[in-house]
Amino acid sequence: MPKQVPEEKKRLSEEEQLAKLREELAGNKAFGLQRGRWEQRLIDLLLPFVEADSPTQAVKRFDAFAADARVMVQKLARLRRDREKAAFEMMNVAMRFADRIIPGETFPLEQTRPITLVMFDFERTFFVNEATKSSRWQAPYWAHMGHDCSLLEVNEFGPLFPHWRDDATGNFPISVLAKIFWNQMKRELHLDKKVIVQTRFFEYWPETVVKDGLAFDFGAHWLWLKFPDSLGMIQRLPVAAWYEGRPDVFLRLFTREEQRLIRTWSFDCPRVVEPDVFAFHDEGDHARWRKEEPALMSLNVSEGLGVAITPLSFLGNYQEQTSVRLFLSQSTRLS
Repeated sequence: MPKQVPEEKKRLSEEEQLAKLREELAGNKAFGLQRGRWEQRLIDLLLPFVEADSPTQAVKRFDAFAADARVMVQKLARLRRDREKAAFEMMNVAMRFADRIIPGETFPLEQTRPITLVMFDFERTFFVNEATKSSRWQAPYWAHMGHDCSLLEVNEFGPLFPHWRDDATGNFPISVLAKIFWNQMKRELHLDKKVIVQTRFFEYWPETVVKDGLAFDFGAHWLWLKFPDSLGMIQRLPVAAWYEGRPDVFLRLFTREEQRLIRTWSFDCPRVVEPDVFAFHDEGDHARWRKEEPALMSLNVSEGLGVAITPLSFLGNYQEQTSVRLFLSQSTRLS
């Protein structure tokens, strides 16, 4: 009787590998506990066990950790054996870095936190964003408002910033732009406290939001619009913020008339992801991304725009497939 040759196992496509991986890891407690810990130094990994209340408790905790690690090692070894390269590499990275989510991964509500992105003045923010891309709006224009600008520029600028002649003081373009922008916002939203804005040679940062004489610390992480000036230097302007909580936490400070300026986007953000960069895209793109990457997309659209939280592992793929209207970064680096 001829010897039977085992039938070769069908190779899975990259998409099939990742879909299978998502299914196998969904709700896996060992994965949840081990995720993001394998990049730590051994001493940092073991020290919490050593510091337990007793040696018995230390060993008990370590045994539980080792049992979970064993499950993950076995899983990775199987992926390597079966030559499921895409799934192996994705899981390998996720074990080292907690914020590297698997494409298409979803999270139970208890593993997320509600966050809100606030843009204080949607129309003016997008106007300034477009203006900074045009050479005729660059320095030295901002430093000499009303002196060497054309009538066309005044006609475009004036309706949104009716007090720009009073606010356009200073010699540094970024200072002029920031003062015009923030002074108008303070007028519209009736904010009481000044906003600290200096030149690019110093840190400049909005102070705590103050409304009706009361400081409102909503745990905001300020987001910056970055753009090059006429000399090619990167400037930054704080135009938005994100905080943990739902929109009403912030909006209740303002009247309905004031709220007409403000736009918010809500997220159920995975706890393993720390928001750093937010990207705005058209509503049509948002519908597709909500299906493909629900964990990173805003729950709503506003002014025809959806927003994505863009961790590094997702950013490249996202930029290749999406027409991004605006990037806002939490980083203050001039790059």
